[in-house]
Amino acid sequence: MLASLFLLLKWSLQTWTDLKNNVNESLVSRNNGQSAVTKAYRQILTESTTATVTGLMTHKDAVQAAMYRVVDKGLPTTLIDKAGRNWSIEGYTRMVVNTTVNRAFNEVRLQRMKDFDMHLALMSSHPNSRPACAPIQGHVVNLVSPSDPDFDPHYDSIFNHGYGEPSGTQGINCRHILFPYEPGVSENHQPQYDPDEAIKNGKLVQQQRARERAIRDAKKRLRVAEQLGDDQD
Repeated sequence: MLASLFLLLKWSLQTWTDLKNNVNESLVSRNNGQSAVTKAYRQILTESTTATVTGLMTHKDAVQAAMYRVVDKGLPTTLIDKAGRNWSIEGYTRMVVNTTVNRAFNEVRLQRMKDFDMHLALMSSHPNSRPACAPIQGHVVNLVSPSDPDFDPHYDSIFNHGYGEPSGTQGINCRHILFPYEPGVSENHQPQYDPDEAIKNGKLVQQQRARERAIRDAKKRLRVAEQLGDDQD
């Protein structure tokens, strides 16, 4: 039990480091530089993520707690990425917590499989998926690259689908789980989805979430306008 918890914390910290080098680090530091604000963001998000990994808080509670602490500290609640898109602190925090926790649990599972010399996994499946995951979700995959001596040519490899990249499988906001798979013993009961349809559904979900964010932002602006007594359109 303690060993598993130690591994979870280890991989959580490693995942957090990876995220800092990708979305988190660039997004926070781009908006605030290497300032006290950036350090405050990091501390809040790290503590919230650790609380989730150790089971002290749920994902939802961790996101809300982080948001409240950001507001209480008077930190900016809107961040802008390099493409000029606005990130609400809610969306940003949810991305950090969900991605870090999911990757931490997956990495612990993968480490255990590696300890038992297992190199195949069954990937979970969803009706909506990112392009990197759609072709291999619901299928057995290699956990090693095609150049590895343990590669099984009967199955595709996660390394062929952006593993380790922010937009690849197991990347930012990826919800897929990798289950241990033993040929001749394990069975595949994952639902099968057409890759093109899954990608299409994934884009529709992204559009829906964008509309939901726009509605929430409009409501926030309306509340501010009402508080200021501004009845202009």
